Amino acid sequence: MIRCDLLINVPCVGTHSTTRLTCALKNLFGLLSEKRKHSTYHPLGMDEVIADIAKVVKTDLNVVDAGSKIILGLELLTVDIVASKLIQINPLNVKHLWLVSEDRGQKLESVINELRVI
Repeated sequence: MIRCDLLINVPCVGTHSTTRLTCALKNLFGLLSEKRKHSTYHPLGMDEVIADIAKVVKTDLNVVDAGSKIILGLELLTVDIVASKLIQINPLNVKHLWLVSEDRGQKLESVINELRVI
């Protein structure tokens, strides 16, 4: 296990063939150190793997390259919700966002409705 005092996540927002959205949560997949992680984890369902990683890995800051915009946020789920809206993907259509919110005992719709962008 590797420990650090500060974890800054610097993803680019985009679409993904398996998960619809690639951003802060999906970027954590890169922390898995296995050489053949795609063949190991894709059959398990990428959305489920992303949600499982989010249970264990906590970031301190997320800095998202969103083309002509930058998203700064402390919380992975809300950063990904904002990013999905920027690229015109309905966050309700991204399975790993549902799974992460459920793992936290929240409804994704509620998280979206309560989200305030500054």
